[in-house]
Amino acid sequence: MAKHNQLNEILSNVISVLVADDDYDDYLLFEHAINALRLPFTITHLSKSKSLMDALSLNRFDIIFLNLFIPVKTGMKCLTEIKQNEKYKNVPVAFLTRIDDELLIRRCFGMGANNYILKLHSVKDMIVLLKNLFAQPDLKLTGTMKPTVTLYFPLFNQFSKN
Repeated sequence: MAKHNQLNEILSNVISVLVADDDYDDYLLFEHAINALRLPFTITHLSKSKSLMDALSLNRFDIIFLNLFIPVKTGMKCLTEIKQNEKYKNVPVAFLTRIDDELLIRRCFGMGANNYILKLHSVKDMIVLLKNLFAQPDLKLTGTMKPTVTLYFPLFNQFSKN
């Protein structure tokens, strides 16, 4: 019985991540960065949005990383479905995109997104971003996350949603 309890404790500390992104190169960069954190993660990757709700119904995820323009349904349509579903509405959703548009960012937050991340081309930068993201103490325990936009440009690092 003690081994069973230890296994349950280990499994309860594993962070379950869903990445919905049709760009496989971007996914590989993300996967490499998240694995570099050396934390207990499980990663599920989807390249089309039509299987997103099926994946959510079959698994428990601690966070969803969602491309804004994933094939079949847009990321915003997926976000709406997630936030309207009682079972999944508290799962943090972080958009991964190359689109740097303030109105779009505000719209995503208004719809319930927890984070808006501009896709990075450097594994090193992505590792730093993910370290900061997963360092938020309430992410794992409550399924919440401080809303932030994470931008990597020379002039600024990060700012919070007003």
